[in-house]
Amino acid sequence: MKKRMTMIVALLLSVSLLAACGGSALAASPVVMKFANDDSSTSTYHFGLLEFERLVEEASKGAIDVQVFSDAVLGTSKDMLEGLQYGTLEAAFVVTSAMSNFVPEYSLLDGPFIFRDAAHAQKVADSK
Repeated sequence: MKKRMTMIVALLLSVSLLAACGGSALAASPVVMKFANDDSSTSTYHFGLLEFERLVEEASKGAIDVQVFSDAVLGTSKDMLEGLQYGTLEAAFVVTSAMSNFVPEYSLLDGPFIFRDAAHAQKVADSK
């Protein structure tokens, strides 16, 4: 009984919150997702990000606005990682050498010839 009452109160609070916000106001402002990389705007990474932007905006029917930033417009890999930590950036492509400034274990992946081939690298990446 107590669980049912809690659910009813939570539902009523949610409905009243939506009513107070005026449901249409929530739908009018899309969620902005900033995705950055420091590669050139002619790179395959950039073209992949543009496709990601198209697919997300299409699937969300405009509720998510993906903004793609290339050419290190938002800074270096280190700057972008800090942006991720501070919440000023939602996603970024960064090199592992920059990641090792924050997580030292990533520096292991920067060693020369540690993988025999691409299949070996993929197997290591997929392992726990």
